[in-house]
Amino acid sequence: RVLVGAVAGMVIVLVVALAVPIVGCDKPVVTAIPVVARASAKSPGNHAETQHKNPAVEEARNLLAEAGFAGGKGFPKLKLLYNTNEAHKKIAAAVQQMWQQLLGIEVELVNMEWKVYLEHLTRVDYHIARRGWVADYPDPNTFLDMFQTHSGNNNTKWSNKDYDRMVDEASREKDPKKRLEILGKCERLLMDEMPIVPIYWYVTQCMWRPETKGLFDNAMNVLQMHQRAEIPP
Repeated sequence: RVLVGAVAGMVIVLVVALAVPIVGCDKPVVTAIPVVARASAKSPGNHAETQHKNPAVEEARNLLAEAGFAGGKGFPKLKLLYNTNEAHKKIAAAVQQMWQQLLGIEVELVNMEWKVYLEHLTRVDYHIARRGWVADYPDPNTFLDMFQTHSGNNNTKWSNKDYDRMVDEASREKDPKKRLEILGKCERLLMDEMPIVPIYWYVTQCMWRPETKGLFDNAMNVLQMHQRAEIPP
């Protein structure tokens, strides 16, 4: 899940402050494309301690000061749009609290029902908005082509000719290794310019009896229960 911003000039200041784990998220992230969590992955540790020691927070404060908003003084009030959902509400409140405590920036939370929320996204009528995406197929492209300039899923107004070109180039590349290298460049460019702020990836937990046959874990988390599973009585 991500936050997307449409307020030019403000995004770079706010983005760096979000490189902070949010308690309760499934899997905090700082990249655009999900990866399988490693067994050696470490816990983010104490939440408050992580916030204040994170160098991104200090960078955000410096950027604010350079822009004439030291300590957040005089910075315009922002609105964070999210669709009705208890989990989204908690995360929006966490972001609001972080930016207030760490940067001195005031954020108003704006909750909308799904249909109205989508209308605002489509019109890019927001300061910052909560957004999510679930892969349609197990490939990086499902998270990258949506940010091409003319994509119907690009609700950010972000546009980059090099990005558009590379995504198209990857779609024509027949060598799998070269294709992934191109998509990797796309992701790095997306994260450098950051029209989105990745916060977390969804994770799932599945349990089944060991004698059950025909079920296999997979990146899409699609379990073909009706086609393959042999579940003992």
